[in-house]
Amino acid sequence: MNRIIPAIFFSLCFVATGLFAQDKPDMNTLLWRISGKGLSKPSYIFGTTHVICKDEAAKIITPTLKQAIQSCNKVLFEVDFTNTAEVIISSMKNSNMLNGTTLKQLVTKRELKTIIDYFSKNKTTIPLIEVQTLQPIILQSQVNKGFLTCADRSEMELELTNVAQASNIKIGGISSIKEQNNFGDSIPYKIQAKSLLYSIFLIKNPAKNSFYKTNKLYVAQQMISLDSLVTAEKPNESDHILLDTRNNLWVARLIEKMKTEQIFLAVGYAHLFGKTGLVSLLRKQGYTVEGVPNNN
Repeated sequence: MNRIIPAIFFSLCFVATGLFAQDKPDMNTLLWRISGKGLSKPSYIFGTTHVICKDEAAKIITPTLKQAIQSCNKVLFEVDFTNTAEVIISSMKNSNMLNGTTLKQLVTKRELKTIIDYFSKNKTTIPLIEVQTLQPIILQSQVNKGFLTCADRSEMELELTNVAQASNIKIGGISSIKEQNNFGDSIPYKIQAKSLLYSIFLIKNPAKNSFYKTNKLYVAQQMISLDSLVTAEKPNESDHILLDTRNNLWVARLIEKMKTEQIFLAVGYAHLFGKTGLVSLLRKQGYTVEGVPNNN
């Protein structure tokens, strides 16, 4: 079951790449401080990436970032994946497509062969027997991990969790595990399958894969260029679900939590900017949101 746990909770960011740019970053940093509007102490937002080489993640976990985490009462991720029991139960219930749907109902014979061939020839944590029935978004997360060539891979969420746990800081989720699963379910399976096929295409055609450029910018924390590159892409069909809907839910919850606690919220960097990004939504509510240099 461990083969599926990271897939469900880290796959949504890969699909949500398009943003509707209005509010752009004015500093090259992934760390943003929230203050004002009656807050006695600041909270923070941090932009994550869900797959990264471990040595590159170490460059981002600076003393400045650690200090921001340690100044807070709680670290919130998109979901609380440290709640192992709930994650496993939810994974068992929500990994497969509903109503007996299989891949061969979603794609052509040639496309099905492309998918089966990929999982037959490449080492992934998903058994071949499950490829036909798992949600394509989960399969896609496994393909996307192949974008990285380093042997020691990680997720920023896991690296941040280590920092929080070392300081005995509580960890939670801005969405419940059930809600996060429902976001994935709300994307039609045919759209998921189309996105999966495109990821396989990018694996075979690395020169056309923008991931390498965005990953380089992310590691360098060049948020201005990163945002410009991401927003230049044509918005895809699932952006409204994966970005707009979640951002509006999350900002309301974050505002409520900040009334009584200092929060360090870590979510995919695509959620930070744009007209419906968390930074813009918080500023519209009267909060001051400022970039914090995170290079030392």
